[in-house]
Amino acid sequence: MTVARVALTKIEGKLAETVPESPGSLSVSTNSRIDKVEIEDIGKQKVAVAYWVLETTYSPKIGSIEVHGKAWIAGEVDKVTTKTGGKLNLVPVNAKDVHQVVLRMPLIVSINVARELGLPVPINFPTVELSEDGKDAKDKKGEAG
Repeated sequence: MTVARVALTKIEGKLAETVPESPGSLSVSTNSRIDKVEIEDIGKQKVAVAYWVLETTYSPKIGSIEVHGKAWIAGEVDKVTTKTGGKLNLVPVNAKDVHQVVLRMPLIVSINVARELGLPVPINFPTVELSEDGKDAKDKKGEAG
């Protein structure tokens, strides 16, 4: 793992002003993105810092959740970043590492915000499916909520 540290900078959860009593079919979408990458001096060394957002949206629009933060990338700046069109980016393996970290700890924050607001959780939890006689159980991909 190349992500040395992750910090949350903003947590925002909103309920729509008008929410249908029975929204019918509801879809939940959770995505992470890296908005920008900068170089930061820490002591005598330079490190890459990725500014990221984890966003959960609902359709119909019953609310939204955003968690913003920063991730510090370990390693030599020249090896973990590339410059394209004057914009600094992470090399793909490091971008993947940032997205994986964002889908762990910040996702847990999103789950808690969703519960506090009464929104469906932003991920599918597994459910249990019993055999006909009720003795054996196996995991089954669950539904959000």
